[in-house]
Amino acid sequence: MIKESKTSKSVPISIIVPARNCPDLLRTCLTYINHSQYTNFELIVVNDASTDNTADIAIELGAKVINLDKQSGPAKARNRGAEIARGKYVFFIDADVLVYPDTIEKVVTYFESHPDVDALFGSYDVSPAAPNIMSQFKNLFHHFVHQQAREEASTFWSGCGAVKREVFLKMGGFNTNYERPCIEDIELGLRMHKAGYRIVVHKEVQVKHLKMWTLWGMLKADIKDRAIPWTELIMREKELPNDLNLKLSQRISALLSFGVIGAVMIEALNWHELFFLPLGILFLIYLLDYWSIKHRVPNSIRILAVITIAIGIVTIFYFKMIWLIIAFLLTITIILLNYRLYLFFAKEKYWLFAILVIPLHIFYYIYSSLSFVSGILLYLWKSRRKGEAFSGSINT
Repeated sequence: MIKESKTSKSVPISIIVPARNCPDLLRTCLTYINHSQYTNFELIVVNDASTDNTADIAIELGAKVINLDKQSGPAKARNRGAEIARGKYVFFIDADVLVYPDTIEKVVTYFESHPDVDALFGSYDVSPAAPNIMSQFKNLFHHFVHQQAREEASTFWSGCGAVKREVFLKMGGFNTNYERPCIEDIELGLRMHKAGYRIVVHKEVQVKHLKMWTLWGMLKADIKDRAIPWTELIMREKELPNDLNLKLSQRISALLSFGVIGAVMIEALNWHELFFLPLGILFLIYLLDYWSIKHRVPNSIRILAVITIAIGIVTIFYFKMIWLIIAFLLTITIILLNYRLYLFFAKEKYWLFAILVIPLHIFYYIYSSLSFVSGILLYLWKSRRKGEAFSGSINT
């Protein structure tokens, strides 16, 4: 049910949380929602065929629960929640994020003061719960990208995003062909934008992310669930946005990243040990990330890392390793193109963190670019198969 408001002028809003087998995360998520300053909200949890006590936790914390018979993915779960919602707005929150006391109020206030806005979304905050390097990098990167984006958006984010319910239902909700967490929110945002609805990035609406990222988890999510399907969507709609992480500077940085790896590989023809350098760096980052899950990176390790980097730079110039010098200069160019990001990392963490994530950032550009190419090839292959099937049906 919708809670009674403290003020007669408040507007009802429905908060929809999809959940599957995450009782502990859900308990924390719903507890924070229930401690919101804004009280005229309806809390709906859509239980995506959980096999544990997720639904019981939701009921215990006062949510209306919808139980799906079989696992269907967050797109269908959110749609089912919106169907029964009674609020003027539907506010989608992931089960692994925490709202602030004033988050819901900020959402409603913005909608009511900007009646021409049909949807809005926020970002993660600068204090992700997981302490390890991978989680800090992933979440801070997400925060930075959203905070630096243009206010007017052509996409959407369902981790912390709200839509006028009437508009959401008119658009048919999320595309349920995406049966796992994927780009269903991006696809909805693109459809809304093309239909003339206005979407904004509300940069003051921020939530804390509880998820702990690993290197493998990041690769799986970025490649399988985001980059490849997003590329297929871009090819299908024939529109390449120049915003968020698809800005021109990001495309240039991606090309330069391949230049860095290419230069290292060419130099490796003379110094064969260099063939293992990229993998060695990633392995060291992995070890440091694993260590940082339970331990603060000691100052001795930070100092050793700085000394090692300095010795490496002096060595390549002393021995006149031309291609490594080129790789170094290309890396400097990438840093300059993204200097705001690295200053942000240094400000929110420390300078060595900003330096340590440079290889991780370059690696991100490389696998994202390869995923983009893979997405194009996959789209062309699927289009050809559909064309052949259509031709065959006509001949028949």
